[in-house]
Amino acid sequence: MKKALLGALIGLVVIVNCAGDIYVAPASPIYGAYIGEYKVVRQTDTGTKTKRAEVEWTFSDKYQWVKILQDNPDEGFCGSDGPYEISSIISLKVENIEQTTCDLRDLPMDDFSFQRLTTAEGRDSLYLIQVVPGDTGWTKEAFLLKDTTTATPQ
Repeated sequence: MKKALLGALIGLVVIVNCAGDIYVAPASPIYGAYIGEYKVVRQTDTGTKTKRAEVEWTFSDKYQWVKILQDNPDEGFCGSDGPYEISSIISLKVENIEQTTCDLRDLPMDDFSFQRLTTAEGRDSLYLIQVVPGDTGWTKEAFLLKDTTTATPQ
């Protein structure tokens, strides 16, 4: 009985002393669902070509989903999902694509610069931009407003 009490007391002391060593990672600073526009701009020999689509872009702690809400079929954007990492930039990976009838180069993937902003109405927003390496005059960008009507991702 004394050994059991002594063991419990030692265990309690160890737990209390180690509590400061427990780390719970905070939620991603961009966590949530956003609605907005995704566009790809290319400079070509004949001028500038701009493709646009209305999107719903959802971020969980480490995963993101892009759903195309309104799209001109001639422009052929695909929805996608995959993990992401965030630091001074956001690195997007693509694991799944909704359909295969799109130009895969237009998918939001690789490294984007980003800014978190607040609109005059107090809504959180997110601006992403990527100047595609190796292709002069080719950019991908998204302006997204936090969707206040959608449940947060799980």
